[in-house]
Amino acid sequence: MNFYFNHLTGLPANNPQDVFNSLMLDFQRLRKRKDLDLGEGIISEKDPREIFTGHMTLAHLIRSSTDKDLRRWIYSQFTRHPANNVCNPESLQAFADGNYSYVIRHTDGSETDARSLVLPYGSNCCLLTMPVSDYWKRNSVTIHSSNPECNIMEMPSFYGNDDSNFSYIIRESIARHYQDSELSKVDAKIDWFKNCIGKSEIRVHPEAIERFKELATDEQQNTINLVQKAFRNNQLFPIVADNTLIKSCEGKGNEMTYELRDVGKGIRIYFQCREDKLIIGGLHTKAEGEGKEQSAHINRATRCCQDLH
Repeated sequence: MNFYFNHLTGLPANNPQDVFNSLMLDFQRLRKRKDLDLGEGIISEKDPREIFTGHMTLAHLIRSSTDKDLRRWIYSQFTRHPANNVCNPESLQAFADGNYSYVIRHTDGSETDARSLVLPYGSNCCLLTMPVSDYWKRNSVTIHSSNPECNIMEMPSFYGNDDSNFSYIIRESIARHYQDSELSKVDAKIDWFKNCIGKSEIRVHPEAIERFKELATDEQQNTINLVQKAFRNNQLFPIVADNTLIKSCEGKGNEMTYELRDVGKGIRIYFQCREDKLIIGGLHTKAEGEGKEQSAHINRATRCCQDLH
């Protein structure tokens, strides 16, 4: 999940610098959360020197932060611009017709042109929003469009609020993005896979990620459903091996490795758990091997899990 600075808010009537600093401090704390797979830096439409929020540039807000450590950290975050070079340009294809309008409708009846948010929306970004008014103090922003293919566009928005449920917000956004868009399906589903069990962290070895990409669409969905089922059944923390959904793996050195499986659909996930972390080292289908070949898969998955500890 990448963050995109929402420059459409304008400035608050009082203490704009304090509002900006408070937002960035909260965002800094959010960055430290290990249960969220957040992208690097903050995407902005243009160079901060060229972005105006009200009568001030973003660069002015950054350099006016009196806390030197905070100011240095903020500078390190605003490095991903312009958005056209950072976001996925293919995400514009579904919204390419310039005749369509994209607006944010406020409670007082006014509207804000939101065309600049189409690119980050298509790239599944979350907005980083200054809470300049009650309207912007919300976990999502609604964009209304005249495009009949996508007339309502919901973007998650972080405004420095209590972030205790933010992993849920991100997960729901990924799910909605996957369901509503034909763009970047695999990337969206990988993000969904990594955030499918709430605040509990999922670590997936790169080899398992590559294998996930190779699965058919229904197999990818079955994999996600399988993890969620084990979580709902309270079989992960601690691990409850019932020899139906979860079974222990055999072989010397594999004592901490388990197989999460769906016999009917042929999905096999090899994993370990550490406290509240689910560590996935291998992902295979039943058709890929039995006997010695399956044993080799388990041994490899154990080593991959150890790499992620």
